[in-house]
Amino acid sequence: MSSNIKYGISLIHFNELSDPETVIELAIEAEKAGWDGIFLPDHLLYDKQQIYPVTETWILLSAIAAKTNRIKIGTGVAALPRYNPWWFAKMSATLDVLSKGRLILGLGLGGPEAEFESFGEEYNLRILAQKMDESLAIIEGLWTGEPFSFSGKHYTVKEAAFLPKPTQSPRIPMVFGGMWPTKKPFIRGARYDGIMPIHKNFPQDLTVDELRQIISIVEENRETDDSFEIMIFGTGFFNPEKRIEQIEQYIDAGITWWLEHVNTLMQPSVDAMKEWVKLGPPRS
Repeated sequence: MSSNIKYGISLIHFNELSDPETVIELAIEAEKAGWDGIFLPDHLLYDKQQIYPVTETWILLSAIAAKTNRIKIGTGVAALPRYNPWWFAKMSATLDVLSKGRLILGLGLGGPEAEFESFGEEYNLRILAQKMDESLAIIEGLWTGEPFSFSGKHYTVKEAAFLPKPTQSPRIPMVFGGMWPTKKPFIRGARYDGIMPIHKNFPQDLTVDELRQIISIVEENRETDDSFEIMIFGTGFFNPEKRIEQIEQYIDAGITWWLEHVNTLMQPSVDAMKEWVKLGPPRS
């Protein structure tokens, strides 16, 4: 199996995994065991019908950054239109500095609807997409550290300058999540640094053919030869006997990251997840 592929943990910090100390411990163990990254989703409550603990993503990522040295940290994915873009620019730049350039931003429009409608916000994908594109322009402008102005339909910035700049240059990597077969997220992602596709019936895995179709969309819309991340969320813990074969097929299709789920909503216990993490990534 290719040594160029990176292996990460996708840690769903709900229920028992909402405990900050548990999350930090898992991140430390992941770094010791040779995992390349740890990624957290970005949710407030997720489900109004079933209430369970969900801790705050950015505080957890900051704690992980302070307690680790090598492992990449990131969101999988952050609902960018739910944020004020200048606060997001400041927050992400600070976290990149704190982590010494280890941050990867997985970004998406957001969902489910309850996380918007519960707080009086309309869940309109067309409007969220507009906010996403304006936010991206603002964030990149503010990351430069130079005076920046912007006038859009949803946001306005007047001669604002932010320091410190992110550690990474030319920017913190931006990787875009999307649910196949919707194509627009991957067209947007082609303009930036990567994609995080999932199946619309997640946790159903993408087939290799579906993944190849997504990569083809990126290739058709990409205008640079710069490095590009293709990050797949895998359910290998559910099917340990077949995951090596599955990963090899994805590698042949073109992935650069395999992100393995650590999720007590679908899996047995925190202790079981700790043991899986300690085994390290499924390299051969």
